[in-house]
Amino acid sequence: MSIIGLIIFLYIIYRVVKKRKEGGESQAAPGKTVTTGKNGGASTADMSGNVSLPRNGTPQDFRAMDAKTLFEYDQAHGGNFVQPMPGSFEDPAQESPAMGNPVQFPDMYIKKEDQILNEIIDGQMENLGFDMKKEDTPGTRKRRLISTALLAAVLVGVIVISFFHLSIAVAVILLIVFLILLLYYFKGINPRAEVRRQIKARQDEDMEFAAAEVLSQRTPKMRFLIAIPFIAAALSLLLFAKPHIIYEPSEYGDGYDVHFYTVCLTSLNQAEIPDTHNGKPILGLRGGSFRNAFTLQHITIPQSILDIRGGAFSGCRSLKDIQLPPNIKEIRAETFENCSSLQAITIPEGVTEIHAHAFYGCSHLADVTIPSTMQSIGSSAFRQCDSLYSITLPTTCTVNSRAFKESPTDVNYH
Repeated sequence: MSIIGLIIFLYIIYRVVKKRKEGGESQAAPGKTVTTGKNGGASTADMSGNVSLPRNGTPQDFRAMDAKTLFEYDQAHGGNFVQPMPGSFEDPAQESPAMGNPVQFPDMYIKKEDQILNEIIDGQMENLGFDMKKEDTPGTRKRRLISTALLAAVLVGVIVISFFHLSIAVAVILLIVFLILLLYYFKGINPRAEVRRQIKARQDEDMEFAAAEVLSQRTPKMRFLIAIPFIAAALSLLLFAKPHIIYEPSEYGDGYDVHFYTVCLTSLNQAEIPDTHNGKPILGLRGGSFRNAFTLQHITIPQSILDIRGGAFSGCRSLKDIQLPPNIKEIRAETFENCSSLQAITIPEGVTEIHAHAFYGCSHLADVTIPSTMQSIGSSAFRQCDSLYSITLPTTCTVNSRAFKESPTDVNYH
């Protein structure tokens, strides 16, 4: 406790000494002494003996002072003559009790930097007859062209990847980004902003001269520039007037596998895989062939298909029906995951296994026909199938304990 008391006592002494010191400094400026003039007015003298103006000097005398001398004079006489810096909370036209003459700052210097720049730029625009609705500066025009190209690229990119089975959430996010860029295009690119950037970059030059130089290099504004992204979008849509199928050599024999299928404008809700390509049969569907094709409701695949890889139809939320080919041997993992509109499916005879997550999240799936050849059903194969109340399996089929988790399914055997 004694240590704490000592600290408090020393702090009180420190505060008292500091207050007295501050009080002494307020009586006279450091390095100055106060004397009395001939007519009784106070004056100041620095340590070198130079005497400043008396307290009741003429206004012309005070105007002749530079800023530093006027400030020092003011501090020596109570600090009530020189006005506060622009932007402070004090009155910018405070009056000296001794002189009765206010020291005024021009209105411009109590404004913010951007306000001052805008007034200078607007003044130069008016002087030069610059019309922002019809004219541009070269720098502004260049920025408009670059921004327009970026907007067009973003919009075309959204369209292209949407046809390549982009998820709805990602498509919405990209469209929001496009709209934000569009707003920035209208708001942030204009001659005033360009002149402001040039003035800030050329700080050693007179602001009015810099503004006039930039504005004098005027060019006609390019009308309908904003239409370019939408024209580019329309042209990109023409690329998808018909579906595009990407093939690759099959690993199941002399034929082809479908690597990817894009939806098209003429058939957004229906897809059909041809039986052959280059005179050879279609033997397989690769994983992700139709993944996230959320507009497709009906898919027709050829009977020659021998294998459908995992995830081939995952995320096809609008898919209502599909007929599986007769020669496949298994339903791979995640093949129909989150196909929430799928209502019924028949598993062909000869299929022996349904892998994990094959029908996970098929909430409207109510009718599943299982063949007598089925031997096993994997974990979460029919998880969250809310409409699947009953299913019949062969007695030889092994079912994972989590196969029907979170589903109301009554499993029967025959």
